[in-house]
Amino acid sequence: MQALLEAQGQKEEYVKDLIISRDKLAFLVKDLIMTEVWRDKILPEILSQNKKPKTSIGIYVVMHHEVTVLSLLEVMTFRFQSSVKPDSAVEALGDLVLDVIDYCHRALVNLLAHPEIRLEKDETAAEPPIEVQLGRQRDSLRFMAAVQSITLLQHICEQLSRLTVSAASRLLRQHDLPLLLVQLLDARPWLRTNRAGRRQKYERRQWVASPPDDLAVAKIEGQLWLTLLYILMDREHLALYEISEYRRGQLLRLQKHLTDTVLEQVPPLGALRQWLAHISVSPPPPPARSGVIIETVPELRQALLDRHAGRWAKLARQQLERHFRTDLASIQEQARRLAAVYDLDKMAPLMAESTRCAACGEVAVKKCSRCKAAWYCGRQCQVKHWPVHKPDCDAAVSVHGVARWRSSGAVTTDSGLVGCKVEMLAHGRSSNLVTTQISIRLSQLLF
Repeated sequence: MQALLEAQGQKEEYVKDLIISRDKLAFLVKDLIMTEVWRDKILPEILSQNKKPKTSIGIYVVMHHEVTVLSLLEVMTFRFQSSVKPDSAVEALGDLVLDVIDYCHRALVNLLAHPEIRLEKDETAAEPPIEVQLGRQRDSLRFMAAVQSITLLQHICEQLSRLTVSAASRLLRQHDLPLLLVQLLDARPWLRTNRAGRRQKYERRQWVASPPDDLAVAKIEGQLWLTLLYILMDREHLALYEISEYRRGQLLRLQKHLTDTVLEQVPPLGALRQWLAHISVSPPPPPARSGVIIETVPELRQALLDRHAGRWAKLARQQLERHFRTDLASIQEQARRLAAVYDLDKMAPLMAESTRCAACGEVAVKKCSRCKAAWYCGRQCQVKHWPVHKPDCDAAVSVHGVARWRSSGAVTTDSGLVGCKVEMLAHGRSSNLVTTQISIRLSQLLF
């Protein structure tokens, strides 16, 4: 959260500099790949062995960790004006950038292969079983991961000249990134029609209403165009990319998307439209000759797969016994640990907005000593607001004294916490909090 606030405010990026100088980027990438392998290999075994889970909080936290690490990598690679050397986080990744490239490619291929993950789920029916909720959360998080992968690829391609030839070769020859981006622009995954038949657009990590006459370029669409621009408008990169007849035909499909409205909003795309017009009338250039004799290949994911091949069911069984136990005492202990992680006293100074009084709306300086959720500017407002606040305060204290945990549409019951989404009542409203301070190291939890 602190890294994001520093980047948004264009301040000195202390968190970014610290991570680069302490060589922690490698840990983030390894954590990302490890969580991906856990999601693909161990999670299905966990759900198979525990067909009727009583709670989904622990599993959801691990699944969300993948998105959290991606968010931090987005911030780290956003700019390269850090005060340490190397000044680019992308460059500081070294050979691990190949693992990031492969991860992003897998996420985008999954988005194209499973377009249903962006569709709106039916929330009007009775509360579904927890295993169904977990499936929905998994689809939602995979869509978020694909969107974040587009951002990461844009940052990498923008700084591709700072990387080794292996990185460019991986993008252009191994994964054929330009044609993958063409397919994404055709599929338009940032748009959907909800269950009510209304058009929606994905902006700022949520689906918002988008009327038919909305011609504004979505952020995802703009990032796809800029990534194509960085790749195809650089002669050094094009030297590694053979434009065959098939590729030329696929690239020319971009012309129908390069309308005047798009060019008005993204003027640099004018150069791309001219280039496309040129290759449409001229024969393809001769095949590019590779100057690379030995190329570096990513190793993290394959090493994990080789190391634990045939042991996924055993690992799932061990994790169910150690980390995802379903007895009431373990569930309550898990809730207490998460409550300690999301300590409002520690997170309040990092909030982008000032805390407001629940009674008058002015800047608050004190909070309720019982529930520690409602804030007030002074004792007079607190006493005046007490009749309104008392039911919520009693409910919060009755759960576990500090925070009131709830799931999407569910409540806390005597059988334990049920649900797949963790929220806290803070500052008078429900605030989704990302899992940036999980107390258990996932590297120990996963393998």
